[in-house]
This record gives sequence, C-alpha cells and structure tokens, in this order.
Amino acid sequence: MADNYTVVTQYPGIDVLGGTQTQDVVFVGINTVPHDTYIEFPIPQAGYDSHLVAAAALGWATIVETVWSEEWVAGVQWTQLVNDSNQLVSALIITVTSTSGNSTATLTVPIVSLGPKLHQAQITALHDQLDATESL
Repeated sequence: MADNYTVVTQYPGIDVLGGTQTQDVVFVGINTVPHDTYIEFPIPQAGYDSHLVAAAALGWATIVETVWSEEWVAGVQWTQLVNDSNQLVSALIITVTSTSGNSTATLTVPIVSLGPKLHQAQITALHDQLDATESL
C-alpha cells in the first residue's frame, strides 16, 4: 500500500485509441487514501510494470484527494462518460453541500478538464447556488 492509494484490482482489457486503433491494456483499480474513493485507469500492456502502475496510481489518487480537499465537497465518485468521439473517458461526480449542510447537488467533470483551481470555481458556484436557494 502506498501513502495515498491501495491497488484493489487489475485485469486485462482493450483501450480504444481512436478510429479503429486499439491497444492491449491492464486496467488498474485503486482506492484512494484517506477517502477510499475507487477509480480505474488503463496501463498499456506493452510497458506494464509495478513502477508504471505506482506512478499512475499516485497521480490519479492525488487528483481525487485534491478534489476532496476543496471546501464544500461532501463526496467524490469515479465514473465514465462517453465523449464526442464515442469513447469512454474518466470523470468525477463531485457532491457539493450548502453552508448549512441541508442541501447537496452534484457536478460531473471529466478528469481531463480538472486542472489547478479549475474545479474550485465550479464547486464554489454550485455551493453559492445552494445557499441562495435555501435563503428564498
């Protein structure tokens, strides 16, 4: 077990690169620490080894745990969405709470769209909408 994740599953699969191109991969599933959020990611089978898995897992877990650290975040769940090219992409369903904690709403964000502080503005805006609605 690493500091911020635990590997919980690994299984072979195929990842679509685009058009008709595919590659053999090993899908790795981890639970993040401390929030125990499950997430999966592919590792190309050709370069698969424990060092590559560790590096990828550290990166994915850091992204998820960073979202958890944002104020007003009450939950983070991994999911997959279909993009405009009809391919699966990883995303996070972020549950946001109001100041009182009486209201929640979700925000679904493709992980590739998350960047430094990018999600913070969306989380704060959703939180502010919840607070405004509660004050009606």
